Amino acid sequence: MTARKPEGVSWNSWIDGQISDSRRKGEFDDLPGTGLPIPDIGGAYDPMWWAKSLMKREGLGHLPEILQVRLDVETSLERLASMPSEASVRERFAALNERIFKVNTTAQTGPTGTVRALDLDAVVDRWRREQAQRREERETLERRGGAALERRGGAAAPSDKSPYTAVLALLAFAALIGTALATWALAH
Repeated sequence: MTARKPEGVSWNSWIDGQISDSRRKGEFDDLPGTGLPIPDIGGAYDPMWWAKSLMKREGLGHLPEILQVRLDVETSLERLASMPSEASVRERFAALNERIFKVNTTAQTGPTGTVRALDLDAVVDRWRREQAQRREERETLERRGGAALERRGGAAAPSDKSPYTAVLALLAFAALIGTALATWALAH
């Protein structure tokens, strides 16, 4: 235990003396990170640096698995029209259904809930409808001389994002902070 500050000595000089004594004794030798640059010192300021560093230090994932699966389902459905073939659609969503089954049947940390398995035939039907719609849009634009298609960069207009994306992101962040704080509290 450190000795008490003697009367008549300023805090600065007393602390400086303790640091000097510790340096002479070698108590600062072989500390982790000695001689290494400070990580991310030259990067752009990130207001969430502390949460990200806590997650990295504690080995936490970015999202609890159930939220990650929900997000993957949503983004996969948003990108459905851009998938090249029915086989790739079936493969992607069969893999998602396996992850959904795993998440629903194992104990999870973080938020609770279940994710419904996707009906592959319904997803493939939706993909076919979206492909037909894109084909019709392309043909319509080609009939008009292709000028409109060229102005849009040769692609169909992207679909709007789901209104639930922001809510899902907020829930995921709240769960992440809660998990991080609980882990920290258990460790200390």
